[in-house]
Formats: sequence, C-alpha cells, structure tokens
Amino acid sequence: MKAAILGNGNLGTALANHLLRRGHAVAWGVRDAASPSVAKAMAACPGTTATTAAQAVSDADVVFVALPWLAALPAMAPLATTLTGKTVVDCTNAYVVANGYVKPFALPSAAELMQRCVPGAKVVKAFNQLGAAKLANPQFVSGTPWMGVAGDDSEAVHRVVALAQSFGFNAVPFGKLSAAVHLEDMARIWIHAVYVAGMGPGIGFALLNS
Repeated sequence: MKAAILGNGNLGTALANHLLRRGHAVAWGVRDAASPSVAKAMAACPGTTATTAAQAVSDADVVFVALPWLAALPAMAPLATTLTGKTVVDCTNAYVVANGYVKPFALPSAAELMQRCVPGAKVVKAFNQLGAAKLANPQFVSGTPWMGVAGDDSEAVHRVVALAQSFGFNAVPFGKLSAAVHLEDMARIWIHAVYVAGMGPGIGFALLNS
C-alpha cells in the first residue's frame, strides 16, 4: 500500500513508522522538502520520501491527516479534487483548554468538517484517541488499547480497522462519520486526564466485555 502523510510531527512520525514496519510505502506531503522539520521526520522514519502534498496524495491509496487542526482544512481544500475516491484518515483533534475544561473547537466534529471540505473523499476518523507517544508504542501492562474507527464508507472503515489492528490496537468500527464526535470527545477526555487531572500521557482506553 502507498500512504501519504500530511503533518510530519510526532503523530505523523508514529504513523509512518508503523506503516514502514509493515511494508507500506510512505510519502510526506510537504510545502518544502528541504526544511529542517522534514529532514528530522525523514531521519526518524528511514525509508520515507518527501514531495508536494498534491503529488503525495495523488500517488497514495490512503492519506493520513496528522496536522494541527487549524492547519488541516486550509491544507486539504486545494487537494479536494485529487482526494476524490481516496480514503482519508482524519487523525486531528480540535479543542481549546479554558478554565480547566477541554472544550470542542469544531462542530459538529472535526471529521465532518473535513468531509465537507473534501466531499469526494472517504473520510474516516481514527488514531486521535491517545497521544503520539502511546500511538507509536501501544503497549500497556494491563492489556491492548482500544481504537474506534468511524466513517460513512464501510470499505474504507474496514481498511483502517485492519491497519489499526496491525499496529497493535483492538480496533473496532464505531459507526458512521457522525459518530466521530464521540471519538473526539474521547480524545478530549484523554487530554483532560493527562494535562488537567495530571494522570500523565501513558494512559489509554480499553474495551471490556463480560
């Protein structure tokens, strides 16, 4: 599989290394392939390539959006035509912390706004429900972390579920893209727990059955 990643920070590098270890090709979609941040990401993920966002997306089977929320839609809008028919994994979280409360910043959800921005794409919400460090190494003493996956296209959802399972998650379909708001709420719970309640970034969610 060929993957494009928009966003070369900690989240993007975590996803890139998971993909590389499973034999997938990874291209960074960037504005400046010679920038220090791109060089750092490529050094952290040997075997990746860097090209323009348009070229990376055009060549990809799956596109991962790992940008800060405020940068995501401006980056996606020019790619709307190229993204038609492609699986786009929205890994973003839109929130603001005010008076100890983690509030949503994109309504009804970041994923639904992204789908409106690229209407021909198959937007799927995933990989947003815990921090980049645990995404990179999803090992917990008490069990396998859960990862919900939401989207309107069932084939795209199952493709992302299979990827998440290969990364080491207990990944499950979580409903239509309208359910992404709940996955984003889970991210806000995680952010509150880590940064407001002081639990630290080594926590995650588990799905338990009786």
